[in-house]
Amino acid sequence: MQAYTNDANGKSYRTDCSGLVSMALHLPNSESTVTLPGAVHPINKDDLKPGDIVGNLGPGTAGAGGHVMIFNGWVDESRTQFRTIEETPPRAVEKVQTWGSAPYTSSAWRYNNLVDP
Repeated sequence: MQAYTNDANGKSYRTDCSGLVSMALHLPNSESTVTLPGAVHPINKDDLKPGDIVGNLGPGTAGAGGHVMIFNGWVDESRTQFRTIEETPPRAVEKVQTWGSAPYTSSAWRYNNLVDP
């Protein structure tokens, strides 16, 4: 949560989970799980699309109290397991998570400035 890296344009982002999401959304700042709700809004689980985010955000999620991931699709039609892209230092990885298995796998969010073609 203390290290930084630059995106392709030289913009600096933290190398933690919320830094990865901030970079992916091209946010002007490297947000934290506490401040990300200013850039996203809650959506229903059934409305998730690749590029949305899943995580526990807002008050009480500072430091190791929160986690956020980029949603990368459902594993199957039951919508129980989903693929993520997430920062788990020292690098971003793809994982499979189970919906509701932890506080950070129970809330869906979408970027406020999303332009859906």
